[in-house]
Amino acid sequence: MLKKLFTLAIIVCATLIANAQKFEGKIDASITVIKAPAEMAGMEAMMGQTITSSFKGHRSHTLMRNMMGTTAVITDSIKKEMIILNDMMGQKTAVVQPMETNATPTENMGLELNGAKIKKVNERKNIAGYDCKKAIVDVTDETGAVTSVELWYCEQIAPVEMKGEIKGTPMEFTMTIEGITMKYEVTAVTKETVAESLFTIPAGYTLQTMDQMYQNFENLPKE
Repeated sequence: MLKKLFTLAIIVCATLIANAQKFEGKIDASITVIKAPAEMAGMEAMMGQTITSSFKGHRSHTLMRNMMGTTAVITDSIKKEMIILNDMMGQKTAVVQPMETNATPTENMGLELNGAKIKKVNERKNIAGYDCKKAIVDVTDETGAVTSVELWYCEQIAPVEMKGEIKGTPMEFTMTIEGITMKYEVTAVTKETVAESLFTIPAGYTLQTMDQMYQNFENLPKE
């Protein structure tokens, strides 16, 4: 379960980490689990997360906080490098991952969007003070299952490209994966100077591979 929630958070994070050169500051958001399988009924509030994404030129830092600890993802589009920092249950680990030059952010995280169908919808609404447009994104996984995402995006902040069809910062979306329905929503956008220290690995972190990181999640307590 923790691995599932981590992967959901990474999907969110991966959509936020490209092409932010025109924006310096931070975006605060939340992930709320609004529906869960019967065996997890009553635990929805415990599975929620808060997210702070900071952008400075060609770099980004996204910090996700949940009941188990924190995960941060640092990207550098010039170095073509991604760093994942986990601080959970007393373990501090870091994964340094190369970013493929021509891949989308989600593909760099090993999450394929090939075959995604994007439909723009003629609807708009205000989120955190910004005018947003709507799209429906249908993603088919390797089993043939289709995940439908209702996405609201803003073209005024940091343009993130999805297969050349949408260019805008994700501001709100709802999606269901393996029986878990979650809602991501931006709560505030702040233009400010971002500290250089956000883009380095802090002291006390142990380097690992991506496989080792996921194995750590398998070994964490299930509740």
